[in-house]
Amino acid sequence: MTAATQEQSRAGAEVARRVEQNVQETAATAAAATQISTTTQEISRTAAELARVADNLRAQVERFSLQSKLAQRPVQVGNQVLRVLQPQVKLKA
Repeated sequence: MTAATQEQSRAGAEVARRVEQNVQETAATAAAATQISTTTQEISRTAAELARVADNLRAQVERFSLQSKLAQRPVQVGNQVLRVLQPQVKLKA
């Protein structure tokens, strides 16, 4: 009877150890899932910000292109066709 009791005691201890191990692994998995979720949200915010920057840049390039085309278009004065250019601005270094 004592041997059976000892075996049950060892089996119970092993079950308790495995349960504790599973609890720790589950907690680690939950922490990792939370970190992944936070990272994913940050990536989403960054992507949205980059999209806004790209849209702004695209609009600026379109305005610049339009201004450049307008500045260089020919203008007819009487019988002569003149090309009107914007003055070049040189920046000092």
